[in-house]
Amino acid sequence: MALEAGWNWGVLYDWLERIKNVEEIQLAHPYWTRAIAAAQVKTDSIDAETLSQLVRAGLIPRAHIPSAETRRLREIVRQRLFLVRLRTRVKNRLHALLDRYHVPVPEVSDLLGKKGRTYLPRVVLPPSAQPLLTQDLRMLDLLEEEIKQTEQWLHENLKGDPEFRIQGTPYLILL
Repeated sequence: MALEAGWNWGVLYDWLERIKNVEEIQLAHPYWTRAIAAAQVKTDSIDAETLSQLVRAGLIPRAHIPSAETRRLREIVRQRLFLVRLRTRVKNRLHALLDRYHVPVPEVSDLLGKKGRTYLPRVVLPPSAQPLLTQDLRMLDLLEEEIKQTEQWLHENLKGDPEFRIQGTPYLILL
């Protein structure tokens, strides 16, 4: 069997792996499978036919297939990355909101750190903008909690693994 690596390849791979008559599953690297990428007409059935011809000819450009456990752990890492990116967007929105209304910023190393966070709830903005500040601060708190929870999952799942390290702040996660 061959399947092209896409967003759901892991689920398909796990499903195909349980079928008794399937001897081998090859994961085709989507970028290197030029015959499919260069096709003028792309449909799932045409792609499947092209993949089957490449399998018969032994020409599948293979992608690495990590274990189910590694794929599961990568999902947790991706979740953390997603949450950190959301947090950055919210922080940028807060800075923009304060700049838009010419709010004087206290002399702190990090406006969204401990000292800055005691100042921000006391900021008074025009009535149309005040709820935005309040909502963004709540969103930031929620994201901080979710990031901590995700990091806890990583620690629980990877403790004792020599390949896993968390370095510095913000965390650098190495798998």
